[in-house]
Amino acid sequence: MKVNAAAVALSGATLAMASPSASQALFRRTDYDVCTNDCTLYGTPAPDKDTFNRGPSAGYRPDRDYKICIDGTTTCSTARLEFVGLDLVVSFLDFGGGYTYDTAGVFLRKLGAAAPTSVDPNYLCTTSGPIATCTIPFSSITGRDTTDVRTLFGAMCPNGDREALEFYIAFSGTLKDSSGTVCFHQEKTCSGYTRRARAARRNDCIYSEMAYRCTKCHVPCSSAFTIAAPSHTFPAFTIAAPSHTPSTFTIAAPSHTPSAIIIAAPSHTPSAIVIAAPSHNPSTYTPTPPIPSNCGYGTAFGYQDSKKSFTFRSITTKTKGCNRWGWYQQPSASNLVSGISGSLLVGAGGNDISKATNVGTWTAKLKGGLVTVTSSTTGSYLMTEVHVEVKCPPITECAPGQYVYNSGSISTNSYTTTPGIKYPTCAGGAKPVLIIHAAISKRSTTTCSAPVAN
Repeated sequence: MKVNAAAVALSGATLAMASPSASQALFRRTDYDVCTNDCTLYGTPAPDKDTFNRGPSAGYRPDRDYKICIDGTTTCSTARLEFVGLDLVVSFLDFGGGYTYDTAGVFLRKLGAAAPTSVDPNYLCTTSGPIATCTIPFSSITGRDTTDVRTLFGAMCPNGDREALEFYIAFSGTLKDSSGTVCFHQEKTCSGYTRRARAARRNDCIYSEMAYRCTKCHVPCSSAFTIAAPSHTFPAFTIAAPSHTPSTFTIAAPSHTPSAIIIAAPSHTPSAIVIAAPSHNPSTYTPTPPIPSNCGYGTAFGYQDSKKSFTFRSITTKTKGCNRWGWYQQPSASNLVSGISGSLLVGAGGNDISKATNVGTWTAKLKGGLVTVTSSTTGSYLMTEVHVEVKCPPITECAPGQYVYNSGSISTNSYTTTPGIKYPTCAGGAKPVLIIHAAISKRSTTTCSAPVAN
């Protein structure tokens, strides 16, 4: 379909400038440039270079290429994702056939309960003949107004060394050739979404989904270190090795502190060399204490007790339950008016409480038709995301990111759902389901260890 270019101009979007490095050959994910260029990031979770997937609606199928097609035709190209520097780079590849990009844009929004009804681009791309490039800063994606690498990595990798954030994503724009202008969009693939997908999503193909995972930076700093010379200079002196092979020999310390001591290598190897301590106390070297960092610790679910909390696996197939560990509650309205509370448990694989780590508490209260949930962590534990589900049974959403309430990226030891969540009236007098979930990190001054079972 030929259109007027002005009629399809992309508006209200952020201009995403082209990155010079976007055209370089793609690295393996373990060669992420930020990690290889800064060894002090060793052990810090960072977005994988190019390990993307199609999100929950597509069963997390690995893929970083999205098909984009001219409307009403089978002429298609590719929008390709990768992380370069502190940016998400989207490369629109050549359509061929003499087409050049007139406009190109990306719609990107964090996955939430309400699917988008409009996908007008919020990032505009730089076009260059048969290709176009969008460079979307991590600071824009996460809402963190900073260029600090650790802060941005923490926001992009709130769960640590594992799966990270999930997004709605869409691609659109216009192309020109000798006969006019045409529109393009991503391929209509929603009808292929079957794994736990909502019917509404299967019929609404204006967007796709995208997710990625994070891996710890793998390039350590060299173990060598340098001891600075004293502020004054003394001449160097040389100690020759003995002409015989003693079991040990002793080098007496000088009465002053030279700038260097040179020990000539002997023609044979003594079994030991003992250097006597100097007659005065040299300056004390104090290593710089490590900078604390947040390490992904695991997934927490809210738990009351064995009589009031029900496992996801206890739900029958008929009720469309979830095949994972975790619990839901079904309190009555009167219970919620009075208020209920419980623990936040991490790592209870197989719903075995004895395996779990108690990282905090939660409370839920009903007032004015709204449910308010407050979660708190203890000690060095922090919440990096909070998700809450309040709905009539059955449970149909197994991914916490699809619950009715999603905090987005946070880093706190106390969080309250604001605004409150509407308390529904269920058919047949059924009690609504309440699920409380949080992604947990832990402050550490050492290398992050692997997260506990999730």
